[in-house]
Amino acid sequence: MNAAVKREAEGMSVTITLRRDDEHDCWTATSESYRALFGTDTLPTAFRACASVETVRAEIRERNPGARVNVAVDVVTYRAERRRQEVI
Repeated sequence: MNAAVKREAEGMSVTITLRRDDEHDCWTATSESYRALFGTDTLPTAFRACASVETVRAEIRERNPGARVNVAVDVVTYRAERRRQEVI
């Protein structure tokens, strides 16, 4: 049973925040619900940093029904800046 399903079964809402970790070439997921299970609130995902934010968010949502999946602001800013640079 994944963390979100376990927390949902306990009647608690779960929020997962995704962040691109370019240093480790992956996306990470942060949630307080992870701490009790894994001893940390941040875990690497199976997605490399080059995966699109839309793909990562959709896949994490699918695997964590009932969880609120957010994307860190710095990822959104990074993506907007890349688009702006492509236009120039």
